[in-house]
Amino acid sequence: DKDGRRDLWDSTADVVGSCANYFSRHKWSEGEAIATRAKVRGNKFKQLLEKGYKPSFTLEQLPDYGVKPIHTIEPGSKIALLELETGRGNEYWVALHNFYVITRYNHSPLYAMAVYQLSEAIKSTRAVTN
Repeated sequence: DKDGRRDLWDSTADVVGSCANYFSRHKWSEGEAIATRAKVRGNKFKQLLEKGYKPSFTLEQLPDYGVKPIHTIEPGSKIALLELETGRGNEYWVALHNFYVITRYNHSPLYAMAVYQLSEAIKSTRAVTN
């Protein structure tokens, strides 16, 4: 809030600024995708799950493993495949660099997904009310 003090308890501006600074230091790419759901077939996709949530393979490799992202992803993007257990069964997600940046703040992919989905809900609500 530009008062010369960092106040993470009582200043929303300082909290948001602190998070933005943290993301910036971990190379957040403004405007780039974070994650998208994916469809999987067969069993070969499980090899990608074993690689963890740090993006380590490319979009172009996905068809070889039976993975198809729901939304378009920039060609050449480094990605990771996630499997998240839900009450309705497993969900599969293609995670990109910005998703990984969120995990630098808290190393849980479940935390990162919650942050991402909350941000999408806020964005959707703001679009309706504006």
